[in-house]
Amino acid sequence: MRQHNLLWVMGTAVVIAIGCLGGCGSDDEGGGTAGGGTGGTAGGGTGGAIPPPPDVEASGCDIPAPPQLDAATTHTVGDGSASSCVQIALQTALDQGGAIDFDCGDLPVVIDVTETLLVKDGTHLDGSGLVTLDGGDSIRILRTENTSTVILEGLIFQNGHARKLAGVDDADGSGGAIHRGWQSDLYVKDCVFQNNVADGDDGFTGGAIFAGSAGWLTIVGSTFTGNRAPSGGATHTVLSNLTVVDSVFHANEATSGDGGAIYTDGGYVPYQGKNGVNDGKIAICGCRFADNVATNSAAAGFLYAYGQDQLVINRSEFRNNRVTTAEPGLGGAIRIDAIAFVYNTLFAENDCAGQGGALWMGRGPAVFENVTFFANHAALWGGAISYSEQPITLDNCTLAYNVAGEGSDCLFGGEGATPEVHNSILFENGDDGDSRHCRRPINASNSLAYPASDNDTCGTGLLHEDPLLADALADNGGFTMTLALGEDSPAIGAGTDCPATDQRGEARDATSCDLGAFELP
Repeated sequence: MRQHNLLWVMGTAVVIAIGCLGGCGSDDEGGGTAGGGTGGTAGGGTGGAIPPPPDVEASGCDIPAPPQLDAATTHTVGDGSASSCVQIALQTALDQGGAIDFDCGDLPVVIDVTETLLVKDGTHLDGSGLVTLDGGDSIRILRTENTSTVILEGLIFQNGHARKLAGVDDADGSGGAIHRGWQSDLYVKDCVFQNNVADGDDGFTGGAIFAGSAGWLTIVGSTFTGNRAPSGGATHTVLSNLTVVDSVFHANEATSGDGGAIYTDGGYVPYQGKNGVNDGKIAICGCRFADNVATNSAAAGFLYAYGQDQLVINRSEFRNNRVTTAEPGLGGAIRIDAIAFVYNTLFAENDCAGQGGALWMGRGPAVFENVTFFANHAALWGGAISYSEQPITLDNCTLAYNVAGEGSDCLFGGEGATPEVHNSILFENGDDGDSRHCRRPINASNSLAYPASDNDTCGTGLLHEDPLLADALADNGGFTMTLALGEDSPAIGAGTDCPATDQRGEARDATSCDLGAFELP
């Protein structure tokens, strides 16, 4: 992996102890509030050295191990019949905690939940893929107690509805399926979340899951579809480390705000008895985000962090996500306000009614390596990327067929920002035959922009030859589709100081690789 010498221009905001977008707090069930920034310049961070890039592999994702729980007690819900698996039997087992499984017969069973289930510390609830918890579109399905560690596995959560009711305890409208308690850890594996709704606001949202401040949320091998909330259509985390691996987010919606699938408000590292926010982590690997919608920004992920928190995205796909309003209208797929590293990932056919068809970047810096931006669209500026004044680096990236309605079909940036573009391809951006790759000059090395245009302001140092790039994505191996090079492409062997592999995980020649995210075998 190429070493990135990142210079981070520090912001002026100060984070003290626990800080979040709209202030923090806790109620009887814990959690923090977050107003959510939208548009303009991003909030700043705290001082300190920039952390080094993480070690990642294009060939697969590390599966986080579940937490070790005290398994002294084991309980089974049901006596072998479907009729024995009812809410009262489940809550009785949950009251005792420990390892809980089900014996409801051989066929799938649905348990109607009419009163929110409370889960104790140290519980491992395993439905083996056969148990559905149904909130009947009237009630939140489950919440974990404060200062707890819980594992939920092999369960389907559907039709949960967290309602905001003034003066009613446990009714802040957060977490339609699950509200994770304050200062708690939650491990979710092989679960499905469908058609859950949260009505909350002021930082209490999360159509499927809400995780209050302090702790972590880990999601493995799970699917989120059709969940809705004002912001954070699927998940909303506040000052909590978030890890999402091998999961799918499809057709979730932020109905009036940001983050159609995921909304983060900072990571978290314990400090002085779980009070601190620096050096947290938001990590996404092996995930697919498709057909998610947001009103304001970031239909797939509103990814906001603080201080030295890191955002790492690897081996993932963002496709056909959509932001519907022009103001603020930021980032069709994702909005980044964090020290960010994005590797081996595809952004394709995302759309924003404002700027940044694939993504909008506020605070950074951000590094993109082996990333393809294909056919993204912004109604205003930056068909692929819209960035502010923070440093941005593109290494072995392919940016092709992106379009913006008002200009800068590929890259649109603020004054004072000069992206570092290395071993990359900018190709056929613009739909009128007059390609406009850049809004402002870039610092290009061993890179190609084609066709050249009088409207471009990319600057010098670019090769202007046809890279013979494929006109459509194809399955060329690897986790995501890619754009292949033609056999006689001038991009072949033109790169230097190369990453060890391409977007698919195929080996590169470290001294003379191909330009772009695809290495021709």
